[in-house]
Amino acid sequence: MTSWFIRIIITHCLILPSQIERLYSRFTSLDKGDNGSLAREDFLRIPELAINPLGDRIVHAFFKESQDDRVNFRQFVRILAHFRPMKRTQENKLNSREEKLR
Repeated sequence: MTSWFIRIIITHCLILPSQIERLYSRFTSLDKGDNGSLAREDFLRIPELAINPLGDRIVHAFFKESQDDRVNFRQFVRILAHFRPMKRTQENKLNSREEKLR
């Protein structure tokens, strides 16, 4: 992962570099095919999602805008940004109340 790529993610998703590294580590561990993207099956291998009654909806959120039923790291982080706690002093369009209700 290049520093340019990390800066892009920080700018668009307002996530700290240390968080990006942890997310990238998790992403690569889920990517069993080692092809740089995740399929629905990769998400469903997460035990907590598999038993969660809302697991299917959560997984669907990752593929809502996907054209090929695959999610790359940038898309992965962008979706996870919706789940960040909101700070009233910091504006983040991805994490706005309106976006969460979409």
